[in-house]
Amino acid sequence: MNKVSKNVLIIVASIIVLALIVVRWVWIARQTKTKDENVVTSILISTGSGIFDKSYNYAAWKGIQKFYNDSGENKGIYYENIDCKTSDDIITNLKNASESDWDIIIAMGFEFAEAMKECSALYPHQKFVIFDINYLQDRENLLQIEYQNYEASYLVGVAAASQAVSEKIRNPKFGFIGGVSSAVLTGVEIGYVEGIRSIIPDAEILDFYCNSFDDPTSAKTAAISMYNHGACNIFTACGIGGLGAINAAKEARLAGKNVWAIGCDSDQYADGIYTEGKSVVLTSFYKRIDYAIYNVLKSVENGTFNGGKVRLSIEDDSITYAKSNKELSPLATENCEKAKKGILSGEIIIHSSYKEALKAGTVPNNLSCVDD
Repeated sequence: MNKVSKNVLIIVASIIVLALIVVRWVWIARQTKTKDENVVTSILISTGSGIFDKSYNYAAWKGIQKFYNDSGENKGIYYENIDCKTSDDIITNLKNASESDWDIIIAMGFEFAEAMKECSALYPHQKFVIFDINYLQDRENLLQIEYQNYEASYLVGVAAASQAVSEKIRNPKFGFIGGVSSAVLTGVEIGYVEGIRSIIPDAEILDFYCNSFDDPTSAKTAAISMYNHGACNIFTACGIGGLGAINAAKEARLAGKNVWAIGCDSDQYADGIYTEGKSVVLTSFYKRIDYAIYNVLKSVENGTFNGGKVRLSIEDDSITYAKSNKELSPLATENCEKAKKGILSGEIIIHSSYKEALKAGTVPNNLSCVDD
């Protein structure tokens, strides 16, 4: 080995050693950081791909980061997140969190219903909040937050159908891809379909349930099939699976097809960008979970937290449709705003169950959704 090679090795080795020392310093600083006992501590427990789903759980995580005013610096100190990969993990993680020193435990979704019912009784001094549930027994330590999801899904249905009319699409078909079948998702699908059919009464609907909120491959396969069968727009309500469907829309666009996707829970416009300044995500079913999380944490901080049941809707601007995409047609925006007024006035009635919608004749009888 020549002298130059030896010098290079010495320099590289020195850089590696220095890097290891810096990493060690950071680790030590993190472990020894003084914890302010006056700061609220919280833990977010979710399923599927957790905070990386760019949708439901991601929206909750944004609310937590907003409250602590950082992007991860205090993770593990004042707040944390745990993802439940299996159904068995749900009760285990919820119990473990309850036996730890968190001021509030945040559970995301109806999958936590039974575990929350048990833990809120076992740990009466622990504060809990659960989203998209409102039927558990009232407890002082448990806040149940339910959204009138069908209102926002009605609006994105109106947007999808109105966009098809604006683009003069003949005999348009519309798709819906859901995660795990449940009463919550049935309300979402029914609202979407009723919104579409308020504009195009005989519109054909294609739907599919992945039986998971963590399966982008299945959602993408379903979306490709729907686009190939003439769907001009697909609404995805399947967690991180929605990214698979959005990717299918991007590929279809790049292949020259005029198709759209609709995001869920978060504004997913950015996830749909396929070329500069263009996104396949026409709009999103926008649920301001981040805002709700922030307010819950504030109530714990202020000592005003109360258990009970809260319903959030378009009336308090907790759910709406996203307007990020400039290609959303003026007709779509106009019709969505009219629909919002109609919902608020009671003129527009949206059904939250398949049975009710079938009885009203507002949906087809071949949908895959089920009523619990």
